[in-house]
Amino acid sequence: MDALVFASQYPLSIVVVGVGDGPWDLMHNFDDNLPQRTFDNFQFVEFNRVVQGIANPTHRETRFALEALMEIPEQFRAVRDLDLFHRQPTTRTSFPPPRVLPPPEPLPAFVPMFPGPTTTNYAPQYPMQYPGLPPQTSFPNQSFAPKSVPPPFQPPPPSHMAMAAPLAEVVVPCPVCTFDNPATASRCHICDAPLAAPGVNEAPARPSADQDRLVHVVREMHEAQLCPICEDQKKDVVFQCGHETCTTCGDQLSLCPICRVAITQRIRRFVS
Repeated sequence: MDALVFASQYPLSIVVVGVGDGPWDLMHNFDDNLPQRTFDNFQFVEFNRVVQGIANPTHRETRFALEALMEIPEQFRAVRDLDLFHRQPTTRTSFPPPRVLPPPEPLPAFVPMFPGPTTTNYAPQYPMQYPGLPPQTSFPNQSFAPKSVPPPFQPPPPSHMAMAAPLAEVVVPCPVCTFDNPATASRCHICDAPLAAPGVNEAPARPSADQDRLVHVVREMHEAQLCPICEDQKKDVVFQCGHETCTTCGDQLSLCPICRVAITQRIRRFVS
């Protein structure tokens, strides 16, 4: 709203077109409930309401153009009376100085609290082997010398039980919704259909009337969103007659596949 109020200080006419079912209540509030504007510089046009019931493409274009441009003369007279044509654009001439952060402080020198013994006659010809100590290592201060050397680390032998792969859990698929249920279940956790015991080959149970109706409704909802031509992609292009196809098929058509009217407008809408 603040942007529309600020734009009313300049000779601008803003026209917003809404395509689809809406809701458009907020857009009507923009058009009617901004009394602090210098002049009425905003107009909202609902495309479906304007062209509803008009089959002739020429009449639809004329009606839409009339609805979209009907307030332009009044806005022009308001701009002329307010002398907004000679208003110069406002630009910022002064900028705040850039903020420079101070350099980091140096860290204090590290001093060990408990220094260990200093070895002066360590022989490098004897490599260190964890966790043992090199032979013939002398300690000036005998209080720090180890009492005994621990034996070398020996890894435990591999266990056959640890290396064996875990047994797969036995599941029972539902004959109706194909959900994998535990072997101890007698009915499906999803659709409550009876389950057969594991390893028993039984004929799949016939779905109930409610399950058939649910599957039919879900299939119809999915098919209603698909393109009527390729039946693969979702509808995302609306023609001026109100019928829809996908973008790939709509770009190759010159007539509407439903009502056979010449296509003059293609409105792209985004679907998730």
